[in-house]
Amino acid sequence: ASLRFKVSRNFKPDGVLAKEIAVPEPRISAICNGKRSITADTAVRLSRFFGTSAGFWLGLQADYDTEEIENSEAESLSAIHKVIRGKECTV
Repeated sequence: ASLRFKVSRNFKPDGVLAKEIAVPEPRISAICNGKRSITADTAVRLSRFFGTSAGFWLGLQADYDTEEIENSEAESLSAIHKVIRGKECTV
């Protein structure tokens, strides 16, 4: 799922939102298209505009990033085995 899908119901058209939170329009467009991450600066601006917390927006970004890595690195991640408590770790 793209970040646009997750937050699209909250966004006004990119240009209007960008103007309202005083950021360049390409920033909003890139975020919505999964080409750029939501930074702390953008999260604070979005939180003030939408009446949420910055953590809400950063959490959405973290969820999106995690999902992307789990999908793109599924094969290599499957080779990682859970540590069993009480067993020595040898490298």
